[in-house]
Amino acid sequence: MSPELIGIIAAAIALGTTMLASLRGMRQELRREIGSVRTEIGNVRSEIGGVRSEIGGVRGEIGGVRGEVGSLRNELRGEIGSLSSELRNEIAGARAEIGAVRGEIGSLRNELRGEIGSLSSELRNEIAGARAEIGAVRDETGSLRNELRGEIGSLSSELRNEIAG
Repeated sequence: MSPELIGIIAAAIALGTTMLASLRGMRQELRREIGSVRTEIGNVRSEIGGVRSEIGGVRGEIGGVRGEVGSLRNELRGEIGSLSSELRNEIAGARAEIGAVRGEIGSLRNELRGEIGSLSSELRNEIAGARAEIGAVRDETGSLRNELRGEIGSLSSELRNEIAG
């Protein structure tokens, strides 16, 4: 085997090794990015859990307000004769507060739904981007493999011709 042919084969092997190392580096970077996306998803889930907890707290407060309203109603029944006018005003005020609390809750729900939808959309976009990058890397890997196979086939043909000639 001629030194020139050996040099060509060595260069092809070195090129293949370099390309393989580069592909491994790309794969490692993609794994880091996927890990980062997973961490972000975990953070969003944690935030959603916090929001749900806050909603639970608000619901508990509403339950407390409703309990207070029930207690006031029982008290009013005992004092209807002398205090009916005054108690009607208090009930109207309590109902206004309940309406305001319900309005705030409705507003918070809409705001949270919007935030959750926005976060969900952002995550979907990030995941789609990561998938597109993975697909591009796979395509590039396939192309590099085919190119390397072609080079190896060409070198093999040259080697056979050199040996035969």
